[in-house]
Amino acid sequence: VATQSTWGTRRQHRRRSVTESRPMWKVFILFVVHVVALGETKVHVEFYGEAKCPPCKRFISNAMIPTMQAEGVAAIMDFDYYPWGNEYWATKQCGGAPYSSSKRVCWDQLCGKGALNRPDNCFNGTKVCQHGPTECYGNTLEGCAVRYYPAYTQYMPFVKCFEVDNDCSPNAVSQCASPLGMDSSQLAKCASGPEGKDVDYYNAINTPPHPGTPTVIINGKMLSDTDSLLQAVCAAYTGSKPAGCQ
Repeated sequence: VATQSTWGTRRQHRRRSVTESRPMWKVFILFVVHVVALGETKVHVEFYGEAKCPPCKRFISNAMIPTMQAEGVAAIMDFDYYPWGNEYWATKQCGGAPYSSSKRVCWDQLCGKGALNRPDNCFNGTKVCQHGPTECYGNTLEGCAVRYYPAYTQYMPFVKCFEVDNDCSPNAVSQCASPLGMDSSQLAKCASGPEGKDVDYYNAINTPPHPGTPTVIINGKMLSDTDSLLQAVCAAYTGSKPAGCQ
């Protein structure tokens, strides 16, 4: 199991991976986007979701992607996606399958983000997913996409294609990854191997206790109406508003 020190912070990993994997002209574009927002603090958006979740699919299609595509808004926003949601590992203290929300809440409090004195069996049991094995696979695969392609403007279109448009079918990985410059075999290998377990661990310990999915947090405050993401990001930004906020 990986530790947080193994992964480092997601932003550190993002900077390292982007410069190593992208052609220089793409790196230059990312630099320009960064400069646009220089001098003003970007709005930090955290999305806690899970594969096969109908409300998450609606959020991705109706709020997240339109916000990302609104003119200039991507330049004022930092975005982190944690595809773990209501998943948990079976433990003696909280129970395992079949899935129940009470077991999930118990696991969140015992083992999730902010938990103190986690027992040794937090991450050793069988994974239990609200929507079954397809969700478990989808969460890991999406986590691998974030791991290898940490620019959200790249991995969120993949998530939409894989999860929303193709209902997390393993057969759709290649058709969703290739147009975005992603290596589908790399993602599949990550999701099915030991690295996938590290990905799950990372997302699990960074998912706080939450009422359900999707949970969206903007600058540390939970967004009550996830459909209003664009308006909330624009309202939270203190600099000159981009055209997409008008």
